[in-house]
Amino acid sequence: QMLFCLKDKKLMCVICDKSGKHRDHPVVLIKEAVVEYKEKFKKSLDSLKEQMKSILKSTDDEKKRYEELQATGKSLTKKIKDEFQELYHFLKQEEQAILSQLMSEQDKVLEVHKHNISLLSQQQEKIQTLITESEDALKLQDALFLKAIG
Repeated sequence: QMLFCLKDKKLMCVICDKSGKHRDHPVVLIKEAVVEYKEKFKKSLDSLKEQMKSILKSTDDEKKRYEELQATGKSLTKKIKDEFQELYHFLKQEEQAILSQLMSEQDKVLEVHKHNISLLSQQQEKIQTLITESEDALKLQDALFLKAIG
């Protein structure tokens, strides 16, 4: 009948059990060793299965979170683009309104200056006429001069 040396974890025969090499080692029947080691192995296997179950759940959770974050990112990107587009249109309208107001104010100011230039031009013509008349008067003979200014 075969035995199992618990210390060396080896199979052995009854003769080897009595020999010097395994004499004081604890030994059991193969069936007992198989039951004990299968229980330990099953516990390890169960533990591995639990770890796998936990990892699979974590993987699923991470995938869901990844997809949620991806969807949130897309949604935020669209929202930001839409808001900037809206802001762009608003600013474009404001630009047009301000430029229109500026042109209107500029036209008013230019019209005032154009009117002033026209008045100054008329005054210039009148003064030029007076200068010309005065210069012509100075060229007259003394008697005609006094008569012209009188």
